[in-house]
Amino acid sequence: MRDFSEELAQRLEAQREGKEGPVLVTGYPKSGKSKALEGAAGRLGRELMLLRAEAVPIAGGKGVQLVLKDDRGTEVLDDADRGLNFIREKMKEGVVVAVELPKSLYFRGATKERVKELRELRELLRRFVDGLGTSAVAPFAIEGNNYTFHFIEGLDEGPSAKKPRGILRWITKPLEPMIGNERVVLSPPKGSVEVAYGKAEAEALLEELAENLDEKKKELVLRSARVNHGLHKGYYFPGLIAEGIQHPEALKKEMIEELENFEKQLEVEAVGVGLADAVYGRASSAIAQYVREVEVLGTASGIFRNLLTLGLSLVASAIVLFLFGLTRKSGDTVKQILEGRNRWEKLPEERKEYLGYQYDVALAQPPGTGRGWLDDLFGQSEGEIRQMIEELRGDIKGLLESKDKKVRVLAWSMVPHLIEAGVISREEAAAHKEAFLELLESNDEEMMKR
Repeated sequence: MRDFSEELAQRLEAQREGKEGPVLVTGYPKSGKSKALEGAAGRLGRELMLLRAEAVPIAGGKGVQLVLKDDRGTEVLDDADRGLNFIREKMKEGVVVAVELPKSLYFRGATKERVKELRELRELLRRFVDGLGTSAVAPFAIEGNNYTFHFIEGLDEGPSAKKPRGILRWITKPLEPMIGNERVVLSPPKGSVEVAYGKAEAEALLEELAENLDEKKKELVLRSARVNHGLHKGYYFPGLIAEGIQHPEALKKEMIEELENFEKQLEVEAVGVGLADAVYGRASSAIAQYVREVEVLGTASGIFRNLLTLGLSLVASAIVLFLFGLTRKSGDTVKQILEGRNRWEKLPEERKEYLGYQYDVALAQPPGTGRGWLDDLFGQSEGEIRQMIEELRGDIKGLLESKDKKVRVLAWSMVPHLIEAGVISREEAAAHKEAFLELLESNDEEMMKR
């Protein structure tokens, strides 16, 4: 069993003595990083000052700035260089300063201006992290999710490629390491301390905090806090363990099962594998078997790929992907999204953030994008949801009626899946059937002439 606070205390002390470089604290979302740092500072007899870096659009929509906030959410500084000086001065006072990298770099819309802002922000973050690592006074730490570190260091062009194939290459390039038996996408930055609560650490925390809970309640606490999918399946959210112990009366087996089933509808574990398989076309037999085991998500990722190839926007394609998970059974699409919205509201913050995080990793999106998509989808009123579905149906109909025959053929090949996802109805598909048959006829005539 690992004691993360003790590990960090030792690293911070070695850093103070000049034996250690920058202390990087990583892990999955809500894995207990800040709590571990707080414990480490306490063991050193020092106060912890946690500063959160946030990416904030500048008023008027022209550019993005990096803002530092304290643990009360109060804005400390709005300039990276002044932020570095502020941090150095605080560390001279003997406190342990930890800077948390932004959890979200999500900005609505995929305009050229937004892409430019994102690139500039990533470069600013890179310089900021380098500045902390080379000139700060020990002890200090940099905290962030594994993927955030990878994104900041990444050199890919981003989603600004003009052609669909360029966008597709950008999305799938980081997925190439997934083609292999272990399906490993991310590894912690070199020399970092990864805070990840496995079963041993979770059970130890439970025993430390629980006083009068019976064994059945303890089992429910652990079940309510377990990560059920993604790269950290089988690990735990320590915050949910603490919350379950504090409010055991709120833990109901039926509710836990309901939310587990909802997560299964939206989990993205297989999407990246299916996408990489489809694009590179050389997945190992282990990957192929894995995709077969999760045929639904494998098919969904194929739909996602085809929609992007056809030129449908990234956000619209993601909505289709979500709908495929939410509305697989026959029924009213809007009603099922509203039911999903009710469950989304019940999900703990830990699970919302982790769900979105998996989409960011699998689709190589800026951190916070997947969560932003999910919040946008489930944050709508019934009227807004109906309008969204109508607009999406309009986009799909446009593909089915495209003047480009290749586009029309590919779009029609996806119709059964789009019907299953509730994006279009059978009646709507039938209305376009005659045009599609005419297309096939014309193709046959052309083949005969050849």
